[in-house]
Amino acid sequence: MNKLNILVSLLAISFLVGFSSCKKVEGCTDSNSPTYNVEAEKDDGSCVSVADAMTGTWNASETAAGITQSYDVTIAKVDDNTILITEKDRIASPLFTPDSYEVDLNWATKMVTSTNDIYTGTIGGENSIDVNYTVVNGAGLDFTVAVKYTR
Repeated sequence: MNKLNILVSLLAISFLVGFSSCKKVEGCTDSNSPTYNVEAEKDDGSCVSVADAMTGTWNASETAAGITQSYDVTIAKVDDNTILITEKDRIASPLFTPDSYEVDLNWATKMVTSTNDIYTGTIGGENSIDVNYTVVNGAGLDFTVAVKYTR
């Protein structure tokens, strides 16, 4: 009888250990979300859109033709993957960046684009966005404008 009890106990323990190791890791399963968890097998509702993660007040540092200007901007959500960047308190006239413009964000590729392909760039994380574009003038003296947004 003792052997039978030991065998039943071992089977019960192995079943419990095997069953508990099958528990799926919970977390965000959307790879285009800043809260994405590569190990998650079951979505727990913790995903946020890239636009939600980026909303707020940011500092812009705009550089063009060797001149740098800093000012604050607000970033607002247009939809889950699109943000509206609006200058907040720029004292000097803008170098070249418009007072307000939209860009699309792809968290999975870390790319920034606009529907007209004027603005392109990269997402450096939840606290850094780089946007670049070219200013074309009629004299053939085109140049690139680089804007770094940080918070």
